[in-house]
Amino acid sequence: MEIPITLLFSDIRGSTALGERMRPTDFHAFLDRFYRMALDAIVAHDGIVDKVVGDEVIGLFFGGITGPRHAAAAVAAAIDLAERVAQASITPAAAIPVGTAIHTGEAFVGATGLGTTVEDFTALGDAVNITARLASAAAAGEVIVSVATAEAAGITTDQLERRTVAIRGRHEHIEVVVLPRPDKKRVTE
Repeated sequence: MEIPITLLFSDIRGSTALGERMRPTDFHAFLDRFYRMALDAIVAHDGIVDKVVGDEVIGLFFGGITGPRHAAAAVAAAIDLAERVAQASITPAAAIPVGTAIHTGEAFVGATGLGTTVEDFTALGDAVNITARLASAAAAGEVIVSVATAEAAGITTDQLERRTVAIRGRHEHIEVVVLPRPDKKRVTE
């Protein structure tokens, strides 16, 4: 069914280079640490983890699970995650370099699969694609929030950095705000 939803996409910047410098089991432990932090932040704010794909975690926040303030909950989860990864050293000198984006829109939310077989529970649609593209525009340590989500969450955006992000494959650009970083000094590209 199509419903209003807020999506959170968060992924590690430079994971290929990190994987090159780490032993495979150490890289697995590093990814697992990020996954656990993301899961904890999303679930603590009444969201569900939709997927863990490579170095990315996708969280869903919507009325039936999160309640009517799902946009605010997703923003709180993103801030929580940003704080967690800013303090979580992968080396003594650096935090986990994560970029996160949040967007609110309409999406199909439900089961997918062939015929009568349920293979996945997920969200599909333009809002999902927009959030994925916004996440790719977020630098390490950044949380970017679409203006639509900021408004739905009740965030005052007057003092926040604004950007217009071109979305590959779409004619319309998306306006976003950048939330303050939890700890600018420790987050690296």
